[in-house]
Amino acid sequence: MCFFIYPPCPPSRPLKRSLKKCSGSRSVFFYTTSVDESLVLYKGRLGFKQYIPTKRARYGIKVYCACESETGYLFNFRVHATPEENRRFALDPQSGNLSFSEKIVVELCQDLLDQGYRIFADKWFGSYRLAMYLLDRDTHLTCTIRADRGVPIELRQLNVPPNDVGFMRKGAVLAAKIVERKESGLKTLYLLDTKEAASKVPVRRIARGGAAAAVQKCRSALSYNRCMGGVDRMDGHMQPYQPARKTRKWFLKLGLHLCLQMVRNAWIVYCKCGGRKVFVKFLEASIREFVQSTGMSRRRAAAAAQAFGQVSPHFPMRIAARESQPRPTKRCRVCY
Repeated sequence: MCFFIYPPCPPSRPLKRSLKKCSGSRSVFFYTTSVDESLVLYKGRLGFKQYIPTKRARYGIKVYCACESETGYLFNFRVHATPEENRRFALDPQSGNLSFSEKIVVELCQDLLDQGYRIFADKWFGSYRLAMYLLDRDTHLTCTIRADRGVPIELRQLNVPPNDVGFMRKGAVLAAKIVERKESGLKTLYLLDTKEAASKVPVRRIARGGAAAAVQKCRSALSYNRCMGGVDRMDGHMQPYQPARKTRKWFLKLGLHLCLQMVRNAWIVYCKCGGRKVFVKFLEASIREFVQSTGMSRRRAAAAAQAFGQVSPHFPMRIAARESQPRPTKRCRVCY
């Protein structure tokens, strides 16, 4: 469930515009792109806060991301905000008949259209209508799809044995029905692809007891599993360094999260150019350079100067112990 507030979030607009310029799509290194949603942790009161039980944070600000599949390089994003902000997605007149979730893919990949890129998306975004629109723009789509979003009724009624796949093609769009046997029972998955052919690939699997066997897998499904994790790769890489707990204001949390994403983008470019520094060292060097170039905040500098004039010179003092604090400590008012 989503609640909205008015007017649309103005505190974060200038920062988002600046960061989008820094992460332009010209830095994409491969022709595979994954589109997915990310959730910035926030549990305070906010009109467009989202609840997604499958995410680690569960509550927070939803950000739609388009990342390069191989490295997780973020080159475009949109924040799910108020209705006025969301209506601006995909203002192309040809996309007027697309739904909101389909327009998100078009909006995020606007700079990649008409260039032969391949986009991967999950069933919340994917549909037959979106696949046809992207084909007209010389862009391929590989996505899982819900049964009511353009899957032919003949394919839905097709009897596919467990651990097998059935195909059906309409023009350049390939539809696949994949049935897998899980511990909880049979699971049916539908897949759309405008790039691969209807083929199977033998994959080595270890069965119970340690015996190896060759299992036939759908080629499109293997490509999807390999290239869909760009956004998850980005989130997993940044999770240990999230600075969101340092503030309570939602726009500061969102701004710090986006700045960390830009630092990771810079680190990916640095590694592509031959750099060997690990991400945590690169992050420390970036923060150190930023602090040295900007200096201390004016409020903090004024307070330090005033305290230095009143208390100089200053020496450590012993603080009396209390029952709750047997070894109490405090920061120096001059140094901090």
